[in-house]
Amino acid sequence: MRTPRLIHALVAWTSLILFGFASAAHAGDAALTLERAIELASSQQPMLAAAAAQQQAARERAKAAGQLPDPKLQFGFNNVSVDQPDPFASDAERMSMTTAGLMQEFPNRAKRQQQAQRASARVGAATAALELTRLRVTRDTGLAWTALWQATQARSVLDAQLEEAQRQLEASTIGYRSDRLRQSAVHTAQIEWGLLRDRQHQLRQQLEDARAQLARWIGDDAEAVDIGQLPELPDPPSLDTALHAVDRHPAVLQSRSDTRTASADVALAQAAYRPDWRVEAMYGYRRPYDDMVSLQFGIDLPLFTRNRQDPALAAARADEIAAEDRVDDLQRDLQRQLRSAYADWNAARDRLADYDAQLIPAAQARSDSALAAYRSGSGDIDAVLTARRGQLDIALMRIDLCAMQLRSRLQLRYLLSGE
Repeated sequence: MRTPRLIHALVAWTSLILFGFASAAHAGDAALTLERAIELASSQQPMLAAAAAQQQAARERAKAAGQLPDPKLQFGFNNVSVDQPDPFASDAERMSMTTAGLMQEFPNRAKRQQQAQRASARVGAATAALELTRLRVTRDTGLAWTALWQATQARSVLDAQLEEAQRQLEASTIGYRSDRLRQSAVHTAQIEWGLLRDRQHQLRQQLEDARAQLARWIGDDAEAVDIGQLPELPDPPSLDTALHAVDRHPAVLQSRSDTRTASADVALAQAAYRPDWRVEAMYGYRRPYDDMVSLQFGIDLPLFTRNRQDPALAAARADEIAAEDRVDDLQRDLQRQLRSAYADWNAARDRLADYDAQLIPAAQARSDSALAAYRSGSGDIDAVLTARRGQLDIALMRIDLCAMQLRSRLQLRYLLSGE
């Protein structure tokens, strides 16, 4: 005969391992859901504020790009004698004068236009960078939330089993003292309890690490709340549709803006072959003689282009080619990430279906059979514990698969620009 206390403990554990995961997955309304975590991260993330400030800075710079330089005020004393005691006397040198004038530089039109084009491209890059940052914050917050959810669910299942393992150990000890069980049964229960306790320590560490990762995005809100239930996100679009959407990803748009910046740099280097010019107007005050006015023009002479303009143009063209190649490489990498995320999502979905349809019922049936055999005296405690460990592993693996499916879905949402 088996001790009733031990049998009751095994039956209670079976119920807990079956329903512990399901009940843990349904948290209260006050728990931190995935969307709430993303909302908190988006509203208080310094990274987003920094990206928005950079976008504003680019817009302000674009207003000044392509404008004429500020005029320059010039004044001084011209043709002052160094031999006369009073060079400003009425009979001093007739050419001595006090001058004041304005000088305005006029960069060539092509240069100013390309400066404006370059600034506009930088605005586009900053705008794409802001959207890219927003997508990354959303994804990384979701991944951190998923890790916390995964650790929380695993802890709930393991805590339930550890509690029953403690009861089993107590029941085995009583059975041994009353000569109804062998001492090996007590040792087996002790080992089982110790292994579960060790796994509990590991899960506690994982839980704290996951909470710290989530606090990176939502601050102290990650410390004082319970985790919400797993969200049901809609299925992603087809892979072919997603691959065509790569061109609209903010990372690609940012890289293309960098390419436009490089193209503007090429045009600026070409504009350097054209001369800039300047004009200067000056008024000369000569007492007691007539005042004078002068008007001067100046122009740059790009004569030695082999030493200055040619190398600058070659470098700008090389930078443009590099920028275009980076766009192509980025598109390939995003397509790779898409295929990988789709493979993970499909695999997790199919495996979860198998777990729910086959593995979980089979594990439950094995536990029931082992427990029934133990009750009738035809089985031993080792078979029950082996079945229970298998059932625990399957429950924990199902949690891992749920987390894997959500992680891949979050990655797909990032790659699809938030859909």
